Amino acid sequence: MAITIIDGTEKTVIVNGAEQLIDLATATKQDAQTAALGLLATSEIQQDGNMMLDDIKTLLNTINSSVQNGGGTQLKSFEIEITRPANTTVYSANDVVADVTAAFKPFLNVAKAIGSGVKIVRCRIQTEDTGVAGKKFNLHLYKDTPSAFIADNAAFSISYQNSAKRIGAIPVVMGTGNMGTVGMNDYNVMVTNPVGRDITFILETVDGFTPSANSTKFTVVIDCELSN
Repeated sequence: MAITIIDGTEKTVIVNGAEQLIDLATATKQDAQTAALGLLATSEIQQDGNMMLDDIKTLLNTINSSVQNGGGTQLKSFEIEITRPANTTVYSANDVVADVTAAFKPFLNVAKAIGSGVKIVRCRIQTEDTGVAGKKFNLHLYKDTPSAFIADNAAFSISYQNSAKRIGAIPVVMGTGNMGTVGMNDYNVMVTNPVGRDITFILETVDGFTPSANSTKFTVVIDCELSN
């Protein structure tokens, strides 16, 4: 019995000439096993009286390992843009930078399904506001919508009502010079299971700053590993 495994975006399993494609982006171990057993049940293979149980085990183990390592997680970035109100009011330390709509703007459909795991591996902030150079921000993340919206330029506080919703905070320090409007943090340890599929954030300025213009925009990005 001839078994060939071809790796790539999809996994092609060829047994005695019969083919089955397995999409690693969405496949589960059960998908892999079903595909393999479907091949092993073909009439051509049924006629092979010399097929050994060890060959079947080898095929299943190889596919399972590949699906787990190659298709078990998916890397994806999510970004949201917020626009400050039309003012240059100074932000004090620990104030919130929020959207002019006075409503949360969550990262939508982050988890593949309700209850699926999300690992946040990096956070990035970029803005057109030159007043933030060298300043530190905290990106507070929630697996469910916080109990109350905190308005722009109001003081941030951690509410016990959100204790079951709050994932944690990622500190981001903005650059200086020509990198003064960009900040990034490779966090790599924040894991959550969103209540729905969304992740909500609140952006807090740790140092405070004076906006460089009215209605400046901030783009917040999280890079994630998504489990099946």
